[in-house]
Amino acid sequence: MKTIEAIRIILRIKLNFQIFKCGLPKENNINSNISNNSLHLLHQYKNAIDQSTIVSKTDIHGKITFANDEFCKLSKFNRDDLIGRPHNVVRHPEMPKSAFKDLWTTIRKGIVDNLDKDGETYTVRATIMPIFDTEGKILEYIGIRSDITELIGMQKQRDRMLCASQKFVPDEFLRFLGITEQS
Repeated sequence: MKTIEAIRIILRIKLNFQIFKCGLPKENNINSNISNNSLHLLHQYKNAIDQSTIVSKTDIHGKITFANDEFCKLSKFNRDDLIGRPHNVVRHPEMPKSAFKDLWTTIRKGIVDNLDKDGETYTVRATIMPIFDTEGKILEYIGIRSDITELIGMQKQRDRMLCASQKFVPDEFLRFLGITEQS
């Protein structure tokens, strides 16, 4: 849910940036405060995104150019340790490289396992978007993620409990309760 809201915010930011960059038609007779107001709004949108989601940016070669505090906290890397390094520094070895090639070339969403600095796995729901210049050339990529590690852990625990319960409780009773995959 946070990812969808982050995308909406980004679209609003892009609109405000276009207004700031290109200006409004002169017939609207908007005073010069539009620039200050737009910058103020953009700063607030960025803060909202930075405080609620995990954000990183890379150049066109996959080198990290930005990592917000949430990214650093989850990955346990210092920002200085991340900037300039390939984004795959956090890639979990069981995640296929091919999944990332596709993820980083177009607007994609997916669930990704990563490793933090200590070698612990964390799972994120990721949305990766290319950022284009005015001529349509890719300038950089932005990744916006939500930490779903706890959710995945609870799902695995539920599955283990369901599997264990099926050894002792008849399938028909489990279906009646609505807790089997067959229900």
